[in-house]
Amino acid sequence: MFDFRYHALSLAAVFLALGIGIVLGVTAGDSLVTEADRNIRDSLRGNVEDARQEARDARARLEGRDELIQSTFGALAGGRLRGRRVGVVGFDSLPEGVESPARRAIEDGDGALDSVTVFNADIDRKKLGGVLGGRFRRLADEDDLLPAAGRRVGRALVRGGRLAAALERAFPDEFDGDYRGIGAVTYFHQPEADPKLRPDEAPAAERARDRADALERGLIAGLRVGGRSFVGVERSDTDPSQIEFYEQRKLSSVDSVDTVGGRLALVLALDGARGTFGFKPSADRPLPETASAGGAPAQPRGGRGQRRRRVRGGR
Repeated sequence: MFDFRYHALSLAAVFLALGIGIVLGVTAGDSLVTEADRNIRDSLRGNVEDARQEARDARARLEGRDELIQSTFGALAGGRLRGRRVGVVGFDSLPEGVESPARRAIEDGDGALDSVTVFNADIDRKKLGGVLGGRFRRLADEDDLLPAAGRRVGRALVRGGRLAAALERAFPDEFDGDYRGIGAVTYFHQPEADPKLRPDEAPAAERARDRADALERGLIAGLRVGGRSFVGVERSDTDPSQIEFYEQRKLSSVDSVDTVGGRLALVLALDGARGTFGFKPSADRPLPETASAGGAPAQPRGGRGQRRRRVRGGR
């Protein structure tokens, strides 16, 4: 028979074996984990270095593209807007990052900046109605008049004259310039915000959006009077992109006005090229075909097109 001493020795041997196994397992496991960790870190380090190199290569290609476009800018764009007065119009907003390159493009094309206008959806409707006169005196109370009011303002911007001057006097923060009549329009549509609303706030927000849409719809219709060049613009980093908004309204567009290529495309579009230009997937091509074909600058149109006074700086 087995005695107690035999049982004790057996149990001790089992526990000793278990202890040795645990020690060996932990040691081997640590070694395996350390090796795996080292491999992962080496792999990630390699991926990061590859990504950085790809970014440097892409940046170099972009810089080379911009240098090439800049070197040919004068030959392709110089003189195309000579004798043409251009208005820059924003609805609800006109960021400096859009206004400044638009100004520069007009200058590079030898055009004249006629005016800079920001038509806000929340404009004082009673005051606006008083300036427009007639039936528009009821504008504060009748939403049905909003499209017609927008058209009236748009026509005033492109035609200039007394009404445009009256709008500038009444709303100096929104209307600024010579307003002598414009031959081309650069237009910016502010991307819609997506505010987090409570259920009880949604109906009022929807009504405000509908009123803004009606006013902007009329403004665009008024700006199109006379068939002048009309180009929608945005920055290369605009999110969400508004190119679809411009396409739906059959406007030419430039999706990267903040780049040298975008400014060149804007000059050519203001000169009459039609299409969707830029470097985003929505673009038909980077530049109008007239640029790649080396088309000659347009002949001067009309008078000298000199500004009477300096239009205000960017917002």
